[in-house]
Amino acid sequence: IWRAATDNDGIRKWSGQENKPLGQWIAAGIDNLKILSAKASPKEKNSIVIKKSRAGTDPRLDIEHTQILTMTETQSIEVENIVKAHKSLPSLPRIGVVMSTAPGFDSLRWFGRGPHENHIDRNAGAPVGLYHGTVEEQFVPYIMPQENANKTNVRWFELSNGKTKITFIADPLLEFSARHFTSEDLFGALHTSELKPRKETIVSIDCIQRGVGTGSCGPQTLEKYCVAPGEYDFRYELRASPLRG
Repeated sequence: IWRAATDNDGIRKWSGQENKPLGQWIAAGIDNLKILSAKASPKEKNSIVIKKSRAGTDPRLDIEHTQILTMTETQSIEVENIVKAHKSLPSLPRIGVVMSTAPGFDSLRWFGRGPHENHIDRNAGAPVGLYHGTVEEQFVPYIMPQENANKTNVRWFELSNGKTKITFIADPLLEFSARHFTSEDLFGALHTSELKPRKETIVSIDCIQRGVGTGSCGPQTLEKYCVAPGEYDFRYELRASPLRG
């Protein structure tokens, strides 16, 4: 549920940010969740259920994540995620999952809003279409590193290394980003020059991510573009296949 906070979420290293989203997230320990419990068990012949519970500073305000992985007859993997965030938590940065590929998956295509980064409250100027580029090209070098490269209203996206492609198919729509940095990498640096790209591609798949708003010098994100704590259910299909021709 964590993202590399934007300047509008709250400017780190500045005082007086306690009541801004970043201050609330840090106070709740959202940037440093700890696992309370974890369990994996078979559901059916080709399915497994993984249940994890995490919490920040108050163990009573937990976040439950149930992930159901099912292998299909076509050798793809259907993934269902059910997230339950305690309703006493503050408005959240995002609801999603993060994974990394092996090094080399640097070619990107997606069918969704683009070609530049966009968020749910700033995507009217990003038409839905088929786009492509490198993972490196998605990075936005803000002076202070922060959340970037997000894409909304995505139907599918794929990463390839020249030999194999990994395709993520939304059910029905998702947000995603593909970078050579984790959110922790971005949040831990105060200048872009301090960042060291990872060889792996870090993939973030979100049910929803908080909008950007104008909180550094104006009103905060409108409520309809915030992520209220509660229950979320999102799905996607994962396929790996050789590139042809």
